[in-house]
Amino acid sequence: MDAGGNGSALAEKTAQRYGTQMVERVMLSNAFYLDHMPKLKAGLEDGTLTDIPRDAQLRDDLRAIELIDGIPKLRRGDSSQSAAAKAAAAEGGEKLKRHGDFAISLFLCNYAWFREAGEIDFQTVPARARLSERHDMSSGFRMRAPADDGPAGGFDFGKDGGF
Repeated sequence: MDAGGNGSALAEKTAQRYGTQMVERVMLSNAFYLDHMPKLKAGLEDGTLTDIPRDAQLRDDLRAIELIDGIPKLRRGDSSQSAAAKAAAAEGGEKLKRHGDFAISLFLCNYAWFREAGEIDFQTVPARARLSERHDMSSGFRMRAPADDGPAGGFDFGKDGGF
């Protein structure tokens, strides 16, 4: 999980809840970008990353990744001032201010995919008991009708009755 800025508290709580073996808190540093961003770029170029929605805002987030001091990363703050956002705005229409969230989420997802993590064990959850197993349905139930609608004693849907 992104453990920088506002994500720090969330990542810490999540790691405490599920354990540090299941949750890795990642600080997006220059070294981290330099080590792992080329894998994202390669996945986008060679078609390994497929089924990414064709959405203009998602595309703009990915285009906001740029080389800053030789390191592929996003600028701090909104990405509306990136070269890609300016080029997209030149195509026409007003663009929303974006922060590159999709690019970072795809980057972290790609990073997690290639991580050697511990075993993920699957355990089934017991099925919920059926209504008939939770209650003794053999005694039936009684439903009273309003005073002006039907017999005064109500309707009896017991063993012998029903719809």
